[in-house]
Amino acid sequence: ENLVLYDPTTNEYIQAKYGGNDVDDVTSDSIYEGFPAGAIRVGDVLDFSEDTDGVSIALFPDGDTSNPVLHSAIADGTTLATPGTQNVGVGSVLDFIVFNEVLPDPTGTGNNNFDTDGDGTPDFEDEFLEIYNIGADEIDVSGLQFWDATQDLYFTVLDGTMLGAGGFLVLVKKVQSGGNLPTVDAGSLAFAVEGMSLKNSGENLVLYDPATD
Repeated sequence: ENLVLYDPTTNEYIQAKYGGNDVDDVTSDSIYEGFPAGAIRVGDVLDFSEDTDGVSIALFPDGDTSNPVLHSAIADGTTLATPGTQNVGVGSVLDFIVFNEVLPDPTGTGNNNFDTDGDGTPDFEDEFLEIYNIGADEIDVSGLQFWDATQDLYFTVLDGTMLGAGGFLVLVKKVQSGGNLPTVDAGSLAFAVEGMSLKNSGENLVLYDPATD
């Protein structure tokens, strides 16, 4: 289908299409009977591409004509259309997350030691990494996967896990006897992940969203 919005006061129009429709010049198409032949199109034709039953096609972020996508790819999966509201749902998760802090070697020299779990002994078990929600809304981080070259997949976030706006998610290598997970801010989360190991010599940190690949 072609979607056309025409302004008779200026004899101009804007146009969008979806579902593989290949008509770009509606002024010369016989389907548009009575449409002014001399009308001037403003800008390019916005191509929403293929449609899917039950799911809207939307711009994300709103108004970004370079990125029309199925709404299921930018929302939580339960919100498949958002008439009159932002095309965001709970957010395209990785657009709102950054790696924020990493401690690969808790035992340095002199006073350069950090006891993440507070058990009284800084050692290699105190390694941690942290991601941060830079967005203004709570986001669903269920199913996100942490990978590295040494261990491959070493942690998957549990279903139903929400990370607050401005919240931190911390992975700690291990909580030892007498220790605890670090105290985190409201809306933030901390997990012990014994399979995690951060190389002191250097490492690639990968956060993967299987829902959007």
